[in-house]
Amino acid sequence: MGIVALIAFFEQAQRRIQILYPRQVSSNGVMNTNASYLPIKVNMSGVMGPVFAASIMMLPAFVQRFVQSENLVVQQILGFFTYGAWSYIILYTVLIAFFAYFQTAVVFNSEETSTSLKNMGGYIPGVRPGERTNKYLDDVVSRTTAIGVLYLIVVCVVPIILNTHAGMPLTIGGTSVLIVAGVILDTWNQVQSYLVAKQYTGVVGHASRHGRFRN
Repeated sequence: MGIVALIAFFEQAQRRIQILYPRQVSSNGVMNTNASYLPIKVNMSGVMGPVFAASIMMLPAFVQRFVQSENLVVQQILGFFTYGAWSYIILYTVLIAFFAYFQTAVVFNSEETSTSLKNMGGYIPGVRPGERTNKYLDDVVSRTTAIGVLYLIVVCVVPIILNTHAGMPLTIGGTSVLIVAGVILDTWNQVQSYLVAKQYTGVVGHASRHGRFRN
């Protein structure tokens, strides 16, 4: 229950960056602005990091089913990938961090986002448009991704340690819970978006029938 609650919190967690857009100059010479927010998800990589890492860690065990060898070196290499061994846990942690940062770099392009904001006239308060905005976004994404990596390690690695070294018989791994909970949360968000869009469409249609919107 604690892991599910942790997943629900961090999958919805965001770092919101305020974006200002100049609107117009008023009669007294003061420029009005429109404010919005650029959401940076804490776990922007989703479940891809743990899934890729788990797939790589399962590969030696899969190969061992077809290749039987008495060679000591081969046995040591296979033992390095034994589930629950500290070498397995350390390598699994490193792979989760690597794939999480890699997937985040693929999903979020700070240079493209900075250029888009500059073209639309938007800017971050206290940060100059252009290269400074690009660097600022990189720093924010790096920090939030670090928090997301720690969260993924707690969810995916800690259950392995509890199962193999603390004697707690956990039948479901953290990665499985992460995938199921992530799918449920994404489905729920899509349902909410659909209901909001349908409600908005209904309001507009009702107003149109009563003549509130006229060309």
